[in-house]
Amino acid sequence: MCGRYTLAVELDELADRFGCPKVEPVFKARYNVAPTQVMPVVTAPGGNRQLCLMRWGLVPFWAKDLSVGSKLINCRAETAAEKPSFRHSYRRRRCLVPATGYFEWQKNPAGKQPFYIRPADHRVFAMAGLWDEWKDPAGGRLHSYTILTTTATPSTLSIHDRMPYILRREDESGWLQGETPLAPEDRLEVYRVSTLVNSPVHDQPEIIRPL
Repeated sequence: MCGRYTLAVELDELADRFGCPKVEPVFKARYNVAPTQVMPVVTAPGGNRQLCLMRWGLVPFWAKDLSVGSKLINCRAETAAEKPSFRHSYRRRRCLVPATGYFEWQKNPAGKQPFYIRPADHRVFAMAGLWDEWKDPAGGRLHSYTILTTTATPSTLSIHDRMPYILRREDESGWLQGETPLAPEDRLEVYRVSTLVNSPVHDQPEIIRPL
């Protein structure tokens, strides 16, 4: 699964990386992104990419209230096309979720040890995502997203049996256009980090420092 991630770059860098128009710099580097927080994602309405700020935790358009979003932060890639909560977005509303790394916890006799996982070249990458628009009773609109997960690849399997679906760069456009990628990225660096990440109150570079 994916319950925390990092995005330690500025919006202008994201715009350049994903081929989007520049946006106002209202975002700071994040080292401990948690569910229900608002983060940048890349959509492509009409084939034109753009950066949008959305809430993490998908609230389907038909939901009665937004509380369901806290339970829909992840979506299994294997069943996304069939599950009622995701199938509409899977067909019509895909997105890229930019990140610089993510966290996973390994169970052991002493408790849970957090690990930080990122591409071996430390580049910005995209996780496959879905988004939707929900209207509240007062007429307000909420844009939200979920991150797809898949079976862990060899580099992370010893930590957890699932991982976010990290798209290879050559598969990003195809994902936005409705294609199914062949396999997730597996050239990953993995190392232990402090339990500071367990609380979203902590959001500083020290969180990703190797132990």
